[in-house]
Amino acid sequence: MSNLQKRNKFEGRKRALQNGQENAILQKLGVEKYEYGGSRLGWLINMSKTHLPSSRHKSGKSAVDLFFIEPKGEKGEVKSYFSCTIEYNPYFYVQSKPGKENETIEYLRRMYDQNIYDCSVVTKQDLKKANHLIDGRRNYIKLEFWNVADLLFVRNKLTHIVKENQKKLDAVNVYKDQT
Repeated sequence: MSNLQKRNKFEGRKRALQNGQENAILQKLGVEKYEYGGSRLGWLINMSKTHLPSSRHKSGKSAVDLFFIEPKGEKGEVKSYFSCTIEYNPYFYVQSKPGKENETIEYLRRMYDQNIYDCSVVTKQDLKKANHLIDGRRNYIKLEFWNVADLLFVRNKLTHIVKENQKKLDAVNVYKDQT
């Protein structure tokens, strides 16, 4: 078993224990867990990140706990407190050479398949261009992840690769300037 697998297993057990303790505290404070049913109206008072166990991914899925106050009557007296959990996929965009998006996606899937939830090509405005209002459309690769830990792992690996490629590009540009 690799160190990464051991760490993920330990983190999963630690999160399960923390979630159980948090749920017990919230019950004592009178915060009702809202999971399904009709719509409810409330004021958002707090939010916190959390993890949900997933049968599809060993280290779980990212989620946000939202805490609300539900008003009662016309004067706005507090009726009750409730919370809900919403899953989400953390993501970031990757820029590749124009026309090479599919090859880049194949490489990323091959290297980081266990960390990536989904890859897609998205057309967005490139605000770094001087004339981005006229000709600023560009294709980017949207990488979605199971959780923030997976996002940080892949981001750190890709940052290292990007820096090496940037050094190579700078060396080529210096050579072109000298000729």
